[in-house]
Amino acid sequence: MKKIPCLLIAFILCVFLSPARAEQERYALPSATAATLMLGGPVIDELALKDTDISKAIEIIAQKSGLNIIAGKDVRGNITVFLKHVDAREALRTVLESGGFASVEEGGIIRVMAGDEFKSRYGYAFGQDLVSKLVKLHVMPLRDAFKILDEMKSAKGKLVANEEAGTIFIMDDRAKVKEMERLLVEVDVPVSTVVIALRHVMVEALVPEVRDLLTRGIGAVDADAKANTLTVTDTLARLEKVRRAVAAADARGRVMVLEAKLVRILLDDEHRGGVDWAGIVEDYQRVRLPAGYDFLAEGNSGRALGLGMIASDEFATLIEALDTVGIVQEYPLSSVTVSGDDQASAILRLDDPLLAIAAEPVLDTGKEALPRALAGTSMEFKVRPSFDVTGDVVTAITLARSHLAGKVVMAPERFHTLSSREGYTAVIGGILISEQISAAHKIPLLGDLPLLGFAFRMDGAVRHEEFAIFLTVRSVSLSQAFSDEGADLPGGEP
Repeated sequence: MKKIPCLLIAFILCVFLSPARAEQERYALPSATAATLMLGGPVIDELALKDTDISKAIEIIAQKSGLNIIAGKDVRGNITVFLKHVDAREALRTVLESGGFASVEEGGIIRVMAGDEFKSRYGYAFGQDLVSKLVKLHVMPLRDAFKILDEMKSAKGKLVANEEAGTIFIMDDRAKVKEMERLLVEVDVPVSTVVIALRHVMVEALVPEVRDLLTRGIGAVDADAKANTLTVTDTLARLEKVRRAVAAADARGRVMVLEAKLVRILLDDEHRGGVDWAGIVEDYQRVRLPAGYDFLAEGNSGRALGLGMIASDEFATLIEALDTVGIVQEYPLSSVTVSGDDQASAILRLDDPLLAIAAEPVLDTGKEALPRALAGTSMEFKVRPSFDVTGDVVTAITLARSHLAGKVVMAPERFHTLSSREGYTAVIGGILISEQISAAHKIPLLGDLPLLGFAFRMDGAVRHEEFAIFLTVRSVSLSQAFSDEGADLPGGEP
């Protein structure tokens, strides 16, 4: 009998509390899957409202989407909507239009107002295939921003400026409003001015390119031909882009001197395999030679060249070190002036050691070959020095072709690039030559005997030598280039 009162109490609680619980579930904050954040804004998976107060409908949209919405006391009335998988802002617009209301978004907050109030304030009816945005400026002068946006807006767009509040009301199609917002985010930042000095290019040549890089309505550039400088005003982010672009253009216009030196090493018997360049140079590269280069001797690393870098001020120390592997002979330094990724040719004559370097087209050395086994033999290297935007030297070296007694031996067109700071020298080593300099002698018959034959013959002398090419690139300042040409600097300065 005691169970009956308990069951009766439970039944009463269920009857009276169920509607309240249902109403609570109806307006409770949805689960994480109820609204999904997609490109363009939050999306509501489902919105089913029947004869619901519009203020309550706005509250549900805010809960499901996370949007910040404020509605005044005069926003009243009932609506019925059934929507699925719809953009939260579109859902709000549909709800407001059905009740004759409007909204405007300002600083991440959507304010709901009467439709008549919206039209009187902004000059057009809410919902005309247009979107609106009220933006507040923080740094950029309002008049400058208004001028930029006025050039950007479409024919149906409208702008309203409030100088006292520092805001601009934007009304246009959705794509245009987003474009304006992105621009304002970029330009409503502090503006600065920098002076960029150029060393290798005349400033007048760069002014049109720089002007195209500037932010519309904000950036400005002024050229000083006398000082060869550019004064640029823009946002900090855009100034950095301009600075890098100008540095790259200035680097391309550098005048460079390519200096070449030939070193010949008469190798001793202990080092007849050649110099171990891998243990001497930086950024060592081993370049295997293709078929046809059998006129070169095979060294420690086979028939291959060794490429690398040394500091230019270490050249004298390197020559002293090479004395330990043989007799070192240096040949006169030759040089050629190149600019802006120009290519030069370095031709090494092996019959009568000579290194000739010249800008294209290749010039003949003009020397007769001596009567040696390697008569008419030469190797040609293509050298393309340049500077990157950081000022580092980039030297691209290609073994282009060789001549062997009138026969041309081609090499694959492959660049081997060496990067270094200015003040470094590129090294091409491993050019090994073995040459018989005296004939072998033996006593007939006895000299051919196995084992004992060595006592009755004398092998001929073979000379082993190695050639190394040293290429140094140094930049020439604009003033030095004019001085070398006997011309005046821009602006009349001597």
